[in-house]
Amino acid sequence: MRAARFHSGGEIRIDEVQIPMCPDGGILVQSLASGLCSGELMGWYMERKAVSGPHVLGHEVCGVVVESQDERFPVGVQVSPHHHAPCFECELCRIGQFVHCETWRKTKLDPGGMAEYFGVSQELLGDCWVTEGLDAVTATLVEPLACVAKQLRRLGYREGEKSAVIGLGVMGLLHALMMPGCTAFERNPGRIDWSVKSGVDARLPDTNERFDVVVVCPGSEDAFEFALTIANPGARIGLFAPLPPGKLGFDFERAYMQDLSLVNSYSCGPNDTQIALNWLKSGRIRGEQVVSHRISLSNLPEAYEQMKRGEILKPVVMFG
Repeated sequence: MRAARFHSGGEIRIDEVQIPMCPDGGILVQSLASGLCSGELMGWYMERKAVSGPHVLGHEVCGVVVESQDERFPVGVQVSPHHHAPCFECELCRIGQFVHCETWRKTKLDPGGMAEYFGVSQELLGDCWVTEGLDAVTATLVEPLACVAKQLRRLGYREGEKSAVIGLGVMGLLHALMMPGCTAFERNPGRIDWSVKSGVDARLPDTNERFDVVVVCPGSEDAFEFALTIANPGARIGLFAPLPPGKLGFDFERAYMQDLSLVNSYSCGPNDTQIALNWLKSGRIRGEQVVSHRISLSNLPEAYEQMKRGEILKPVVMFG
């Protein structure tokens, strides 16, 4: 079968790899659609993953079960599994810190979602969802939208608060759509236009306004510094993406004296995916609102570079 792999040095290739076996107690899935995550564009992060060899891209997935060893997921059903799942039994799981569970960190799709088939282990079925009734493209949003759900939960966001989103890549747009009445800031005119058409108050980052909740989506110091300048005293600033490794140089005294809360949010757990699935099933978010390009697997290397340059918003690979 064919799979998209990140090779050391940043090259994306469509390689021939073996079709995985159905895992013991798990399921084998034939891919319908797989979204390209903005996190997969971070070179330093992807190089880490490719240290031991080429890394198969893709974890925003939707597919059809073709072999099953679990009666909850019969052959023919459409599913969207998370690429990690916790044990639900350890101390970290008991306090809701699912993404720090040792089992969560060890699990993954085999070989990855950007492939014609992928295996879902028995452990992963604890965060695997039947997505019948959703079109395949919308169903690929379960995992990224769950990451938004976690960020908003950790921030204690309440609808109606004076809020801002910095960065209108796909994850920023998802945040803005789930934060009615927020103001969103972006430098890319194409992203501003797309977001305005989606009903978002999107603007260039030039303002004297101040906000009580600020979500920073790009993993850049410039975006973080801008967040500090638009934050009201006592504001909560959500850091959605990591910055490159190393020390972050910022005015900690200003953050301290203004009682600012800095809230990180890494990935998402099964509680968040349940919320995201409910949002999708209720129609609060639709695939066409955030997916700009439906492409073939062969076109992924080019689309990867285009998304990295900010020329396109979000591609989804359609299989079959």
